[in-house]
Amino acid sequence: MKKSKWDEEQLKVLLSQLPMVKDDRSANQIYQKLWMAKPQHKSSKKRIGAFTATVLVLFLLMLITPQLVEQNSSQNGEAHDLSSQGKINEAKHGHSKVSSDQPKHEESFVVSKSQKDDYVTLAFINQSKSVIVPVSIRKNDTITNVKEAYNAFRQFEDDHFESIDTYFQHIKFTEQKQAKKMTIQVNDDVPDISVNELELVKEMINDAFKWGAYESVQFVSNGEPGIEFSSSGVLVEIPIEQHSKKGYFLYESSEGRQFLAPSNDQYHNIEEAIHKMQTNANSSYLKSIISDNQQIKEIDKEGNKLTMQFSADIHNDVQTILMIEGLLMTAKDFGFTKVKFVNTNITRVGHYDLSKSVPVPYAPNPITIKG
Repeated sequence: MKKSKWDEEQLKVLLSQLPMVKDDRSANQIYQKLWMAKPQHKSSKKRIGAFTATVLVLFLLMLITPQLVEQNSSQNGEAHDLSSQGKINEAKHGHSKVSSDQPKHEESFVVSKSQKDDYVTLAFINQSKSVIVPVSIRKNDTITNVKEAYNAFRQFEDDHFESIDTYFQHIKFTEQKQAKKMTIQVNDDVPDISVNELELVKEMINDAFKWGAYESVQFVSNGEPGIEFSSSGVLVEIPIEQHSKKGYFLYESSEGRQFLAPSNDQYHNIEEAIHKMQTNANSSYLKSIISDNQQIKEIDKEGNKLTMQFSADIHNDVQTILMIEGLLMTAKDFGFTKVKFVNTNITRVGHYDLSKSVPVPYAPNPITIKG
């Protein structure tokens, strides 16, 4: 038997910590009680066995109790650490007051057409001014229009995104549904911006309003049509290009949030777009959503329907959902309305039934901003 690590002094300390037990009976009363309780018919062998068992139990308790106390203390420490970590995570991600709209097993990076009236889609540019990210903000009691959505998103400034009102102060949005136009009114002096910055603003505006039925965005400054820039002239109207012919990649913010983002380049056709999505994003901030072992082997076009054939098995996980939805958004950007995925070893990824043609989504990147 392994020698106990407890010496006599340690045992005395442990015993001294046991609760005090008092007995007010006299010695004679105790003796009489023990004599009356003495078993009359048990053999000495049984008495020895019972005594030995009792001693063993007491010995085991002496060995186990300190370990249980230590283990309990350790578990309490771990629980404290987990709780603290939870608060850290909450502080890290919760300061933005943003939550995903789906549970993990149904993660989605797009807004379906059936949900389009529940969201306001805008576009932002990252701090390096190299990636434009469309974001669909869920409507609530305080977010009902474009201006309120911009204000709500700016409150947490995930990754220090910049928006239209970064360049134009005190702007007002007016929607003309029947005319399929959006008017942006600027009431203060327009700051001078470079030609390159103006092109970025145009792209950002296009990616903000291409998802609805808008055909153009008009500008008004101090009640007069157009906005005048000293370096680039007067900007009166921007036609909306709904089919931008771009591929979709993964953009990760500094907070670890994942977004589907369009490429900086336009492509001649869907084949070139998907080829670039598999090989080169042409940006240090964009990553491919198609892994090396899940390449698109073949692409077929039939009217508004696109068929994509995978080269290997796929999995029902978040990264595959991201890939499927990025491919759907790319198909939408080239004017396709549905996509059939073939050579798949499974028929369901997320909430998508791959045994059927999948309709393209309405817009990318749904988020909910809590009040």
